[in-house]
Amino acid sequence: MEINITKTDGTQEIFLSGRLDITWQEPLEKTVEEVFDENPKKVILNCEELTFISSAGLRVFMKAHKLSSTTGIELYIAKLNETTKKIFDITGYLSIFNLID
Repeated sequence: MEINITKTDGTQEIFLSGRLDITWQEPLEKTVEEVFDENPKKVILNCEELTFISSAGLRVFMKAHKLSSTTGIELYIAKLNETTKKIFDITGYLSIFNLID
C-alpha cells in the first residue's frame, strides 16, 4: 500500500492505493492522527486506487470519523471504487460517511 498527502487551502487529502489490511492499519492510523493534529478545515480520504480493505482497515476509517466528530473537522471519503463501495455498503459505512466522487 502507498499513502500520499496533499495540502491545499485548508484541506488535506490522503491518497490511498493498494491493499489496506492489518499490515497498513497502524501506519495509516498514525497518518490520519497527524493530519487531524494539524487542524485542517477538511480531510479527504481518497480511495480511488484502494483495491482492498480489511476489517482492520475499516477501523482506521472509523477512527477518522471519531476524530472528525470530536474536532469538528469535516471528513469526506472520495472516489470509492466498486469493490470498496460494496464493502462500505455491506458494513453500513455508506450511511455514516460523507461521500464525494
